[in-house]
Amino acid sequence: CALDIILTLRRALARGRRGGRMMSKAQKRALPLRTTGAGILCWRETVRRKQGATPAGPKIAWLGLHVLIIGLLRTMDNDLTAGGAGYQAAFWFAVVGNVVAFACAANSNPGYVDERDRGDRDALAERGSVRETSRADEDDVGGDAAGAGDAAGAAETDPARDKGKAPAVVATAAPAAEDDEDANVELLATGNSSSGGGGGDDDDDDADDAATRAASKALASELRSKCGEDFGERLRRAGPALSRAALRAEWGTPNCENGGATLVHGDFKAANIVFRRVARPKRFAEDADDDQGDEPPETDAPTAPTVIDWQWTGPGGAAHDLAYFLTTSLSPDALKRVDDLIDAYLTRLSNDLRSRGDAGRAAAAEYDDARLRRDLAVHFADYARYLAGDVWKTVTPESMRRNHAKTNMGAHRRCAEHLLFCATRGIEGLEMCENGEPGDAKDVDPDAPPPRADADVPPLRRGPVSRLVAEILGVCVALADDAGDIVRGVAESGHMGAVKDKSETGKDFSRDKNETGDSTKKRVKTSNKKKTGHTGDSGDRSTATATGSQTPVALDPQTQADRRSERLICDTLRRAFGKVVSVFGEEASEGALAKRGVANADGSVDDDDLSLLMSDARLAHVADFVRDWELLLPPELEVGPAAEARLVEAARRREEEKAAPPGKDGDEKEKETLFSHPACAESDVTVWVDPLDGTREFVEGPEFWSGVTVLIGVAVKGVPVAGVIHQPFVGTDGKPAASVLAAVAARAERKAALAAEGWKPKRKTKNPEDDLETFPKGSFGRGRTLWGVPGLGVLSHPGREPHKASPVMKPARADVKNLRVATTRSHPSPFVEGAVYKLYPSVVIRTGGAGGKVALMLDGVVDTWVFPAKGTKRWDTCAGEALLFANRGGWVVRGSDGAAYEYGAAIAEWPGNVDGVIAGADKDLYPWMVHKWPWLNYAGGFRVGPRDAGLE
Repeated sequence: CALDIILTLRRALARGRRGGRMMSKAQKRALPLRTTGAGILCWRETVRRKQGATPAGPKIAWLGLHVLIIGLLRTMDNDLTAGGAGYQAAFWFAVVGNVVAFACAANSNPGYVDERDRGDRDALAERGSVRETSRADEDDVGGDAAGAGDAAGAAETDPARDKGKAPAVVATAAPAAEDDEDANVELLATGNSSSGGGGGDDDDDDADDAATRAASKALASELRSKCGEDFGERLRRAGPALSRAALRAEWGTPNCENGGATLVHGDFKAANIVFRRVARPKRFAEDADDDQGDEPPETDAPTAPTVIDWQWTGPGGAAHDLAYFLTTSLSPDALKRVDDLIDAYLTRLSNDLRSRGDAGRAAAAEYDDARLRRDLAVHFADYARYLAGDVWKTVTPESMRRNHAKTNMGAHRRCAEHLLFCATRGIEGLEMCENGEPGDAKDVDPDAPPPRADADVPPLRRGPVSRLVAEILGVCVALADDAGDIVRGVAESGHMGAVKDKSETGKDFSRDKNETGDSTKKRVKTSNKKKTGHTGDSGDRSTATATGSQTPVALDPQTQADRRSERLICDTLRRAFGKVVSVFGEEASEGALAKRGVANADGSVDDDDLSLLMSDARLAHVADFVRDWELLLPPELEVGPAAEARLVEAARRREEEKAAPPGKDGDEKEKETLFSHPACAESDVTVWVDPLDGTREFVEGPEFWSGVTVLIGVAVKGVPVAGVIHQPFVGTDGKPAASVLAAVAARAERKAALAAEGWKPKRKTKNPEDDLETFPKGSFGRGRTLWGVPGLGVLSHPGREPHKASPVMKPARADVKNLRVATTRSHPSPFVEGAVYKLYPSVVIRTGGAGGKVALMLDGVVDTWVFPAKGTKRWDTCAGEALLFANRGGWVVRGSDGAAYEYGAAIAEWPGNVDGVIAGADKDLYPWMVHKWPWLNYAGGFRVGPRDAGLE
């Protein structure tokens, strides 16, 4: 009631105060009725001004809404006040007030036209929104130009109206042509028209069109000269990387771990910055026509600005708001003094920081001019990427003319100088990112001998190996998300497929390569005894089934999720990279993987995943997800210019030799691959795939699914450099998804009810199909994917949404007096337990799966992973070691001597981690562990990492 009455009075007062004129009935009918539906739910003044008087449809709907409210109030009578007399009086007062308010709001005519906002009659007639009227009514013709333009959509206006306006330019990507409208960098501009006269003159229109084309070509030439022909394509390919580079300004870089996070406004433009109105001089009594007589006298004190509209606020980089303001809100004259404005901003920022004590002074010293300008360049490039990909798609010369005076719209959408400024600063920022970060080069030891003149020094960034690893990582991130869909689909169906024990029939990798045959037989005999007994290192005790028989539990089970995920990942990687990359999957390496469409050992055939196979177009797209300039690999893993030239020339000669003879009998043409990297032919690049780590937990039920992961690790010359861990059943916070917890609770309730009736649950066996539940499709969400590489760090994103990646924070310093340890759940032994409790931990978490333990360390839940016994293999630890190292220097070592494992192709025949695993998230924890366990220091001296030879 109050809202209707207030709006009615406001409109009436506005007509009297602003001197507006009432529209004629013909003009009201002519206005487009495009926002009729809005009047049903929102009785806004701007909507009604566009429509004139309220049409009958919204009136009826609004009346129905009032009747509904009255009816609801009537039905709630007994529940609220039990029919008291006071309530009855209030109810009928509300009914009468509603009727009166509705009559006032519905019958009032707000369709006035402000004299200051009168539109041009010719422009309205061109839109077809004003009918021909007599010349006597010409003074009454008008309309709100902004409102009519919004209602008419993409309608055009008379070019003669906006003569003299500044040109505007939009950049997009397309094949190059010098004089074509669809050129590589298409420039749409408004020209500076010098013609005068009426808007209906054809000669004036032709002159304006010619000026527009001339200005457009001139600006196109200028933009091509500054940004290059492939400006749009370069921004498109670098889009995800630029977004991550802008994030790194907030959470730190490899050379500056502190970052520069602050509170950003998010929409810091001129329209959201208001200044207090300067007070007017005090009026005297004789100024009877002035209603401001009580205002204080005018003062010379400066007024402080106030920022409004904080709906997008949140943490971000310090340069975020500054870059946004400079590109959207400066005048053309101020745009020429951008460097002076940046200096003024930094001076004020430094002064404010220094006034906040020692911490502020340290921050001011670290965030210097070079740091601010680098962050600005990155944000300029990221913002140009966003503009070229989304905002500028709808900008046309006519829209720029219409929007030239709209201060609430970014200047780059209505002014050529600002758009050219955005484009040039964007390409400069992109080139700076591609050239690396300050501090990449290590300080040269003054006592070290000078490098040889003929030394083949590899580049720090953007080398051949970096390009290959970046492409592999981009493809692996997408494959891990696809594999997670397979795992969740199998869990929802309740059909695990052929669950068998690979430890009985598959290859054995748990022994050392030099182990003798007699010792192997003895160990296998002992292992079989442990599998059927009640004690032993495996800790897997069989329980009685419903019939009372003893059934052994599968030590190393396999499901159709394992097989289908491995086929998808390994086949795609081999098709994309060919022989330059060696791919090793767990199931195929253990001899337990049937080919696609072939029956398994039990006669079953796995479901087909052809719909998930990546097309060449998608492969090329995901390969650009990570850029080579984001990586910072160790120099010893990179290829120098001389070696690169030699390897490329050798590859070219091989191609010529294969193509020379048309085709000899017995010669098979090598299968072509999508990506070619001849310079990496000798880099020993390997990919280790565990399609479903924690299969045993997967088989045992939802209670243990948080430890289930998909692991993909990339190694170069035996050193892990990139890794991907997908957790199908956890949320973005790393905790079990709510749907999984609900399934566990429902399962526990059913088991409790059956147990009360005397039913004993069966343990999971080799074929536990009868124990599995089914779940509705989509019950477990999309999971979480962790991925990273040195130089970039570790990022986390919801499954299939890599554009929402956020950084994983660096681990806190481990407290050795309150150490948190993760260890095995399914393979305990006295030796492992003794090693764990020798550290005197405050917390011990027992969970399954190597990937799940690494995820706990990355999330900061535990400090170290201790399992100095056989049980894991290279595909279990390659991805984890790469991620721990990328996240501020974490480590994985052998449990016997503290050395690092090798992951080259030569080790694929015996990939078992026979010496156990000890890992830590904090790089400073390694020397303490070496001091705690002296046997880890096999090299002697002080060692700061597993690959450090040690200092005597």
